[in-house]
Amino acid sequence: MADLIERLLRATVRLETENSVGTGFFYQYKRTEEMFAPVIVSNRHMFENHNQLKIEFWAKNNSEKLEKILLPICNLQQSVIYHPNPEIDLAILPIAGIHNLFIESKYEPQFIYLGSEILPSKADLDDMSALEDVIVIGYPNGLYDKENLRPLIRKGITASDIKVDYENQPIFIIDCEIVPGSSGSPVFIYNPVGRFSSNSGISIGNTYLKFVGINSAVFTQNIQGEITQTPTSLISNTPSYIGLGIILKSSLLDDFDDLLGKAERERENETQS
Repeated sequence: MADLIERLLRATVRLETENSVGTGFFYQYKRTEEMFAPVIVSNRHMFENHNQLKIEFWAKNNSEKLEKILLPICNLQQSVIYHPNPEIDLAILPIAGIHNLFIESKYEPQFIYLGSEILPSKADLDDMSALEDVIVIGYPNGLYDKENLRPLIRKGITASDIKVDYENQPIFIIDCEIVPGSSGSPVFIYNPVGRFSSNSGISIGNTYLKFVGINSAVFTQNIQGEITQTPTSLISNTPSYIGLGIILKSSLLDDFDDLLGKAERERENETQS
């Protein structure tokens, strides 16, 4: 059990731009059984209007000792791929160059990549209850364990049914304390000892994990009492949070596969020319 949660913790990365902090996570798009395209996933609003980014993670050096790697990434807008629908607050940053650089340098990054194998299938979604336990992993208010480079885990429940598109958008709502810094946080249904299934009833003894979404925003209430949506990158603002997070469905990640493949072919052609 601890190994599973440990892997989830190692999949996230703190994103620091010129004036905001948010969450990203490492994800892979399979190309063959042995090859994949590595990316960092986060919200569109975490990358837009920024051209520099800093990430930090552990890596083993040639002596098998752990080192903290602080990596600046420049020229973001030349690499970031935004979701084709501008209303979808999602983007990916291809990092094949960084991945290959570490392989060549004999350093071994200690982060891991999430993948499509833990995305819920249609059958999984059909089997889900309207009420599920969820965990959110990220950097709320920019907080994290600086010494160990570990994110924080928050727990909540689904406030709307994942099977249904909330207000006809590819999102669902969770009841969880989501605050700035949580933009881009992965959201999982996680039940360590069993769960209730819509089709099969109660099952005991089996760990259940599905990667169901990416945090985008929260509902906030202003001083006049009006409820609005607010992005959750860490910037200066003073709204009142009402404990409801707006979560993009993880199936939206499939929309990047062809765009990423096109970008890979273009870079390959540039290299060969």
